[in-house]
Amino acid sequence: MPPSTLESKGADTLCQRCLRLTFDNSAIVDAPPPQRYEGRDDLDLDEYGIVHLDFTLEDELPDLLALERSGCHMCLFFKKVILTQLRLLPTEQNYTGRITLQFTEFHPDLGTVQFTDSRDDWLPNRIAGELRMGTEMYPIDVFAKHRTDGRYSPMPDPNPLSDQSIHRIKTYLDTCLGNQDTHHSECSYPGTIAAPLRLLNISDERMIRLEETNNQDIPYVILSYCWGPAKVVFDARTVLANLPERLQGLRTDTLPQTLQHSISLAHRLGASHIWIDALCIVQDSGEWIYESVRMMQYYEMAQYTIVPIDSSGAEKGFLSNRPPWAEDIIQWKGSFSHLQFYFPSFNSVEEAGPATSSPWASRGWTFQERLLSSRLVFIGRDEVKFRCRAGWGKHASQTPITLESLGSYFLPLSPTYAAHSNDWNNVDMIRDKWYQILSEYSQRSLTKQSDKLIALSGITSKINQLLGNHEKYLDGHWESDLWHGLTWRRVPVRGKPSWPTVKSDEFPSWSWCCMNQPLIWQDGTASVDDIRLVEVVRQGTGTDEKVKKLIVEGWIFPIKLLAAVPDDLEVDFYLDSLSDSSDDLVKQEGVRVVLLKAYLDGEDKNEWLKDPAAKPHDVCGLIIEPTGDSYEGHAMYRRLGIVDILPGWDFTFWSSEMTPGSLFYQGMYTKKETAVLV
Repeated sequence: MPPSTLESKGADTLCQRCLRLTFDNSAIVDAPPPQRYEGRDDLDLDEYGIVHLDFTLEDELPDLLALERSGCHMCLFFKKVILTQLRLLPTEQNYTGRITLQFTEFHPDLGTVQFTDSRDDWLPNRIAGELRMGTEMYPIDVFAKHRTDGRYSPMPDPNPLSDQSIHRIKTYLDTCLGNQDTHHSECSYPGTIAAPLRLLNISDERMIRLEETNNQDIPYVILSYCWGPAKVVFDARTVLANLPERLQGLRTDTLPQTLQHSISLAHRLGASHIWIDALCIVQDSGEWIYESVRMMQYYEMAQYTIVPIDSSGAEKGFLSNRPPWAEDIIQWKGSFSHLQFYFPSFNSVEEAGPATSSPWASRGWTFQERLLSSRLVFIGRDEVKFRCRAGWGKHASQTPITLESLGSYFLPLSPTYAAHSNDWNNVDMIRDKWYQILSEYSQRSLTKQSDKLIALSGITSKINQLLGNHEKYLDGHWESDLWHGLTWRRVPVRGKPSWPTVKSDEFPSWSWCCMNQPLIWQDGTASVDDIRLVEVVRQGTGTDEKVKKLIVEGWIFPIKLLAAVPDDLEVDFYLDSLSDSSDDLVKQEGVRVVLLKAYLDGEDKNEWLKDPAAKPHDVCGLIIEPTGDSYEGHAMYRRLGIVDILPGWDFTFWSSEMTPGSLFYQGMYTKKETAVLV
């Protein structure tokens, strides 16, 4: 279903007034780039500037005859802009009289700023001004796109429930479901489908009811959304007291807007059942624990997941009712002969990471719902986007679904699928993906930090399945790769940090879970270790059991060894707290370093184990400080950070001589000790 294209309507259709909007090199005023691009090292925007405009047009509503009679292509577009703005302002829709449209600033497209040789080649991204009607003034921005081939897709239908929008979404779904034997062979759950404990029957869109499924094979869709801070979801929950009534029936219009809208959309798409956590799980019973364990399969088995990506709360809703865009293709001075102008702004669906402004993409609970879903239907503020495990589709796609390898965007639905993939087909790949997943997850936020592992439980179960179901899981860490798992570190944040800098006391200091900010992990490729896990100390029972302490035995040395290092030896500190200073730490008596990983650059591990100080090599260590307490006769330590020790090309080292380099490595590998990490 390729998109239709908008065609240009002529070559010499701009009046003298509208020609003033074309770029005037002499009128450039240097200015900083838009705030969202500040600190972007990949953008060379030193030449960025804006053009101050002196553009004014006047006309009379309701007919706007002056614009209609002008014969100017741009004037006719501005007429559509004014009429669209009136439809966006209910209080002004019946306004009659003089109006004034004034544009004062021309903002260039960042791409042409970065990649053209001359300012004369810059093209507009936004033309800013205001619309005055009587005593009222409204800011107004007109936007522009440019393509080298001059072929533009029309803007999407702004109503997700329109016949056109529903047909497009159904085309995505039919394309995926109808090609299970070719490109989409890994988009459906391969096992026996067993529906969740309860589903909402939405055959009657206005009067829905809860149904006990008895785990039958009932096709259903599922909702992934943000509850938000408002009480509306809390008040709408299914609880023991209202369960019998809801099994009989429930009026849809009594539910929060987001839940209403999801039911309407699913119904229009032909679904008879939907699963919504707040309604299908009895929230004041122990049922939640049972259901959370099976949550992974609920998203995998669903036909598709509805995602109101721009909705920050269940009370907000996501189905807009707004007029279509004013848009046109107009000839423009410059190397690209035609531009697509449109009004108002257009917000693309950006769902691939927490750096987006999307509430859904920044929340912790929705993360595993994305990775585990078979198919995703994103309903954005201005467009619908579809993703499945074979690719993606949206209104401007040349084909219904653009095939694309999505790497770790989804988790494989089965070990068999993983074995056939290019991203998940061995243990090292799976572990590498695990740390990529944790890194992205660490950028998301949770209302309750105690939920950090629960909100990851579906992903954890799937990773364990891919690893063969024989791994020991230690609350966010895999025992077989524990030392690599402890190499996490903060991601440096430009400017003023917006993340909490204090560790959460919900988790041990050595666990990445105690950090409420973005993290990355050391590259574990070609690394070796000589450290032993003596004991894992747990606390609590059943579902409340938690790992509290790790008793380890390995090479441990005083951090004071790093106060003065040999020439051409780089020591990089990555401290967990911004308030700690490496200059102060290296002077403290009790602070120590546990060697976690060594990188031998192809040398034999067995030779290194016999004499670890014989040759220089890169090392990653865990910085710890004593708590003052002991456990079973061993000192207890809390984690302070990570240190990398990296010898350079000119590092002098002779194992048979007492050189500073050899003495330094002997100092690191002097003694194995036992420490209790808390």
